[in-house]
Amino acid sequence: MENGKYDIVIVGGGATGLSLAAFLSDLDLKILLLESRQYPLPQYSVERSIALNSISKLILTELGCFSDLENSTTPIKKVHVSKQGIFGTCKINSNDYNVDALGYVVSLSKLENLLYNRALACDNVALVTAAKLEHIKQKDNYDLEYSIMDELGAVNKNSVTTRFVIAADGTNSIVKKEFGILTDRSKYKQQALVANLQHSLSHENTAYERFTNDGAIAMLPFGKNKSTMVITCEEELANYLKNLSEEELKENIQDKFGYRLGKFNVCSEVVSFPLAMQISQKQYGHNYLLVGNAAHTLHPVAAQGFNLSLRDVKFFVDILKVEIDSIKKDLVGEESKDNAKIFNEYLNIQIVLEKYAEKTSSDQDKVIGFTDKLVKHVSGNKLPSLLNSAGLLAIDSLLFCKNKIANLGMGMHAMDSVLGDND
Repeated sequence: MENGKYDIVIVGGGATGLSLAAFLSDLDLKILLLESRQYPLPQYSVERSIALNSISKLILTELGCFSDLENSTTPIKKVHVSKQGIFGTCKINSNDYNVDALGYVVSLSKLENLLYNRALACDNVALVTAAKLEHIKQKDNYDLEYSIMDELGAVNKNSVTTRFVIAADGTNSIVKKEFGILTDRSKYKQQALVANLQHSLSHENTAYERFTNDGAIAMLPFGKNKSTMVITCEEELANYLKNLSEEELKENIQDKFGYRLGKFNVCSEVVSFPLAMQISQKQYGHNYLLVGNAAHTLHPVAAQGFNLSLRDVKFFVDILKVEIDSIKKDLVGEESKDNAKIFNEYLNIQIVLEKYAEKTSSDQDKVIGFTDKLVKHVSGNKLPSLLNSAGLLAIDSLLFCKNKIANLGMGMHAMDSVLGDND
């Protein structure tokens, strides 16, 4: 097993943790990633999809991943927002913004397997799967104890030492619990129901957001004549819908969504999960950092969770590289070439973390605030006058308003920060 000392240990090997490991590999540091699942991931009965925005495409292209992923993605060229029983609509078209697509829908497991292979190809990154973090001890460095279950069911205990720990282990982060980090929670008393639907008409690369008096229905184009449906509604209704037969559920969805996609033919198994916004009260501390859902878990209504996390990852690695390169200028000889020595002996990691917090705070505040307000407005019968006929038509015709929504969704508000320098 991968025992010993590492410069950085990442706990959590989902899309956020793996992309972080791949980016950090370019800094010639010794990286260990611990993940509870076994890779490669299998194809699940309900294939979960996520929407990547334009900035995420740029970041994944920089990682050398998007070209391998592109054939498996479904571009979103149009977004159509409507309210049941209301005439007006709001439409956003990629042609209006001179981009190939507003976003890209991709299988999450395919993305994670691709990122896993990207990280696996890095000589300075060790990946340990089927690993459960047991305990973190803080001395001069951190000692992490973890267990691994082998194919025969035997449990092996292991430990590693590191200067720096990054938690990418999700909403119920074990690292957060070990460090005693508290979480601010906004419980929406809602559930998300996710299923894949086949329909008789082409989606024409259109993503739909349909608001009803019961909540919202999102349809993301996901393959030919196929969409991923995400229903967000109150818990009582969610439990009712989960108990319907396939035919009853299709009929219920058809009634609320309409026939823009034609007739719904096949509905996969429905997967559900409770919805809440969870924001960690601290995202960094003494030689540790929280990223991804461990730092901020968002409601899926705006499809911004992973997109925000990927920008966070890019910002952190860019700032870390700038600080290491700055120290190199003051060193001579072999020391100036040894990134691990610079990281462990010369680098003030707290300065990196403070610069990271300053860099990401505005982006996080905008996305978290927008998502939270949207959820509270569309919950049940609390839809604002914005979503009546006149309101939707006004949004559609007021360029400034529509541009603001589109640019936030595409991540364009963070374009300069992603592409700019970090001095």
